[in-house]
Amino acid sequence: GLGWHVYLASGGCRLVKPPVICSGRNEDLVRDPSKLRANQRWKARMVDCGLVTPARGASLKQTLSEWARVTFVFAEAGDTETRITVSRLSPAVLVETDGAGVQVFGGAGPGFFSTAAGKPMAADGLAELGEADLSDGWLLAWYGEEGATPSAGPDPNVQTVWDVPILIVFSESLRRVRQTPGGVGFEFNPGGGALAIMPLLGDAPILASPAKRHSGELMRDFLTVDLPATSTWARGVPKAVLDLCKVWSRRLGQFPLSVRETATYDTSADIVKVATSFSFKPIRKDLSLIHI
Repeated sequence: GLGWHVYLASGGCRLVKPPVICSGRNEDLVRDPSKLRANQRWKARMVDCGLVTPARGASLKQTLSEWARVTFVFAEAGDTETRITVSRLSPAVLVETDGAGVQVFGGAGPGFFSTAAGKPMAADGLAELGEADLSDGWLLAWYGEEGATPSAGPDPNVQTVWDVPILIVFSESLRRVRQTPGGVGFEFNPGGGALAIMPLLGDAPILASPAKRHSGELMRDFLTVDLPATSTWARGVPKAVLDLCKVWSRRLGQFPLSVRETATYDTSADIVKVATSFSFKPIRKDLSLIHI
């Protein structure tokens, strides 16, 4: 996908994020991306953002794939399904369910969340959110002082602690959000619902703590975003971050599933006309379709 590495796991899918891909400041990686793949230091810094699973457990039923996307279909009890889609057309992962809900961030959950009103809270405060808090259709999640959890042991020569702010856009049928032993549970009204889960800053890294800034090669070669470290967000989410969430939440209100391209040739005029059409999955009816 554009924003995540997605791995099939027992009963669900694991979301993994490189904290940084490459920067124009690092000419070696730009000219030869294979050096990044071969660099064990960066492999060790892959960030595990946890499992996405059906709320009541499920088994893999089938895998649907085409050029633009792969969808894992999980069968649940009662003939309901949960579908997890990773796409080349969107930086988000789409999670749909016909059942009671889904769990995300299993085993590696963020420690902090914020509503559209900029109301920061610890994960255990999610259950206190009411209808008004969720009316804008999205939540922001981040890890805070300790940063996101690497999927392998950190390189002792790299002291920088990165974070991965995550935007979650959800359908109007969402009934409740709460921290659970299996992650963060999103519970829907009968008929199910959908989520779009996106790394808000894309490939741009952000520091978890200003006190742990690294002054060596890492910081010279890779540029962090011009935002306060996420350890300060618990006192108030920066307006620039909230504005970015609002922009992307509107774009994720309709998730691009597939694309079809056709071409016709007018022999008399010697002109080729190429038409591209997209199909979308509506996540929220109150968010208009905006093309990027």
